[in-house]
Amino acid sequence: MYKLKILKHSEISKNILEDIIRIKSIAWPYSYNKQIDWINKNLKDSDLHILLLEGEEPVAYLNLISIDFILDNYKYSGFGIGNVCTIEKKKGYGKLIIQLTAQYLSEKNKIGLLLCKPELVNFYKRYGWTVIKKSKLCLSFDNRDIEMMLINHKSTISKLTFSGQAF
Repeated sequence: MYKLKILKHSEISKNILEDIIRIKSIAWPYSYNKQIDWINKNLKDSDLHILLLEGEEPVAYLNLISIDFILDNYKYSGFGIGNVCTIEKKKGYGKLIIQLTAQYLSEKNKIGLLLCKPELVNFYKRYGWTVIKKSKLCLSFDNRDIEMMLINHKSTISKLTFSGQAF
């Protein structure tokens, strides 16, 4: 049985943080201290840690960063999805955490934005994410080597403006 464990950054325990770093270190093999530094530098207390549990065992992780952005002159609050990673590849954990997170975003009526490598676009498309054409983006960072994707927004987009940092 799989389920999501959702915790605010301010509520994270040392044991959960160690689980997160153990999973993140598989995709991004940095030292424990570098992982801690990145988390402390990039997450606000209100940001969310999402763990996919198989029984009680964490098998996948991502984080949701609270962001504001503009779609076609309307301001929205949503989440930037970052650090999608699994304890082991080819087990379906990535699919499950993305599907359950999309369901969570839908229940909360929040739009999700995702930055990913071009080779991962088809993976996310299978689970409802849509690519935003680069010509429709106005970002405060260089996005030449990444794609931006969106979930939980159905209308056509003429322009997306985001002035925060890459997540």
